[in-house]
Amino acid sequence: MVDRTVSDAVFAAGGLGSPSEESSINNKLKTKGLSDSFSSSRTDLFSSSISLTRSTCATVEPKEDFKGYFSLRWNKHGDLLAAGSSDGLIQLLSAQGELLYTLGKKLRSRKEKPVTSVKWRPSGLTISTKSVLVSAQPDAIRYWHAQTEREIFTLTNDEDEHVFSLDFSRSGDKLAAAGKQKVVRIYDEATKTVDQTLGVHSILGGRGHSNRIFAVKWVDENTLLTGGWDNTVLLWDRRTNDVAHYLYGPHITGETICLLSSAPNAFMTGSFRRNDQIEQWDMRNFKRIKKLGQATKGCQIYSLVSHPNGNFVVYGGTGESTSEAAILGVNSDYKSKAARLRSARVGVFSVDCTVGSRLAVAGNDTNINLFKMPFLDL
Repeated sequence: MVDRTVSDAVFAAGGLGSPSEESSINNKLKTKGLSDSFSSSRTDLFSSSISLTRSTCATVEPKEDFKGYFSLRWNKHGDLLAAGSSDGLIQLLSAQGELLYTLGKKLRSRKEKPVTSVKWRPSGLTISTKSVLVSAQPDAIRYWHAQTEREIFTLTNDEDEHVFSLDFSRSGDKLAAAGKQKVVRIYDEATKTVDQTLGVHSILGGRGHSNRIFAVKWVDENTLLTGGWDNTVLLWDRRTNDVAHYLYGPHITGETICLLSSAPNAFMTGSFRRNDQIEQWDMRNFKRIKKLGQATKGCQIYSLVSHPNGNFVVYGGTGESTSEAAILGVNSDYKSKAARLRSARVGVFSVDCTVGSRLAVAGNDTNINLFKMPFLDL
């Protein structure tokens, strides 16, 4: 089984369109010195009736200590992919797999600052700067301007804190951060200061998490979901500064809590265990609605995201005999064929999909590929 440590990281998968498109991308990659060739083969990775192109593109010239990527995130328009790596760098790629920008090149001791989460800041009425990416690292939360590759602001972490998950509120006015210290800090985007801390009383025996938090997700402007190593998922209410609901069961070791646009009163969890990994829950009473079409037995889940149309979720995970990513139907029994990695030792740590049905998959491999999944637009 692959153990995810701060020195491990990414595999990704992808599909482009016609051979002429692949040739065009290949020429661009050669110009940038990224890859000698774009190898592709037609394989039925996600549907028995739809053949996808799988193309491999090296995004960096890996150094000896490079282990891959921990976190992937598409921007709102689906034309820019951020990939946070174990060596402290963030690669920004186009939808066709072309490396456009690299963030973090000027950081000192980068290998000690793996990127554990990346999120794009939503554009809102109170936010003027566009294309801002936020990254979580052991020493700080960093704000980056994508096109200029500049670090524009830094929120320094407490000495014993390590943030594992970030999420912006829908308005973009608040940033939630959670990790090693078992609390959730809410940052105000206007002042860049901590506006509220959820869970401080749990340290003194009150309600909250008893172990590390690996997933934080805004539900609306007042409530958030969190999950972690303690096998609990909590619903926090900022108005009362307390836990509104909780459930025991999901073992969360990555960003595996997601909402569904097709079911506003439900949420999904993915667990790092060998059976019953993916479950749907009722937001109103925190009762389980159902177990979703299951991941392959033994594949433990590190990442779970919902497709924008709300009808599918994509998971990524690893196990003793298999590491894979696959698509599951939320309101149907649909399950795609799994995209398995070349070796059981290559784990899938992060997945993300976007409008236009492009999928990125991440694990401890030096390559990033993209899948095109047109059937999800139907």
